[in-house]
Amino acid sequence: MSNDSEKIQLLVDHREKMEHANRHLLRDQEHKQLEFQAVIDSLMSERDLAQESYEGLIRKQQEESFKKMSTGRWRPMADREVVEELSRIKDDMRDWARNMSVTSMDVLKNLELSEYTKLLESLSSVVVLENGNLPEGLSTSKSPALLLNAFLAHHLYLAVFRDAFFFLQGAQGSTSNGLVGGGDLFRDMYRKALEVNEKDAHFWRSQTLRLLHPALESNFTGGERGNSRAAEQAIASMSDGHASSFFEIYVDAGKLSYRLWTQRTTMKIWTLKDMGPRGFDADNQYLKPHPSVKYDEHDDQLKGKLITLIVHPLVEAFGKDDGKDYNYDKSRIWASAEVWLNSK
Repeated sequence: MSNDSEKIQLLVDHREKMEHANRHLLRDQEHKQLEFQAVIDSLMSERDLAQESYEGLIRKQQEESFKKMSTGRWRPMADREVVEELSRIKDDMRDWARNMSVTSMDVLKNLELSEYTKLLESLSSVVVLENGNLPEGLSTSKSPALLLNAFLAHHLYLAVFRDAFFFLQGAQGSTSNGLVGGGDLFRDMYRKALEVNEKDAHFWRSQTLRLLHPALESNFTGGERGNSRAAEQAIASMSDGHASSFFEIYVDAGKLSYRLWTQRTTMKIWTLKDMGPRGFDADNQYLKPHPSVKYDEHDDQLKGKLITLIVHPLVEAFGKDDGKDYNYDKSRIWASAEVWLNSK
């Protein structure tokens, strides 16, 4: 009987120990849960503070970005700088045309009629045809380079300089460069804004482009770096798609065009079609004879003679970026139209 009592007592003692251990374990678990909850609460609090700090930083950065739009970060190009850059690109196109063109117009004789017709159709954008053919004066060894130069300049200025959002346009007017929004949307908004308030429309266009492609700064935010890289890639992609053989010319032109459109000035490109039939006048500052035109030798015969070929379009600028004069009715010349007419 005594042994049974001892066994019972051992079982009771063991149960009490187990219950004590369980209570201790439960208290330990509850304590750990409280500790874990405290850590979670602390992390959530830190997350909320970080989110507020991040949002505040973004707001501040946005405010700073808009402030910098009228400061030195966006220093507008002086007219002299623009003229020099456009002149450099014009020289590059002329050199490229000289190096790439044939030296005789006889090559046209070997073309099929359909090919010759298509060629004339393309060239009609830069040259006034005579009875459905090229002017008789364009038959020298220098004529192929002259025509190639004119066609390149025409295409480049219409594709790159005429459109403020040129880099957002793909082959079919679509966007595939990672930037938010399509080019057609921006163009429609810009066109409609111009109809309502020209000054505000140019401000909007300038600010939009500056946000899409921020100026190079060491204190870039991540978002600014992303937009800048995307815009650079879009410009390069556009340039490569237009003509890989004169890629560098298009890249330089694309970068210059973007910089000009970020200003609050605006520009107008005048091609042969835009000018219409026009007689030559050396006193007209908007027109400049091509070097191959011997105007000094035949000035009395050439004055008033119909312009045959636009080698380089006219680039006309309107408005100022300094905030003092936003009169978009007054113009100035960034590049005179370089013209050709038969001086023989």
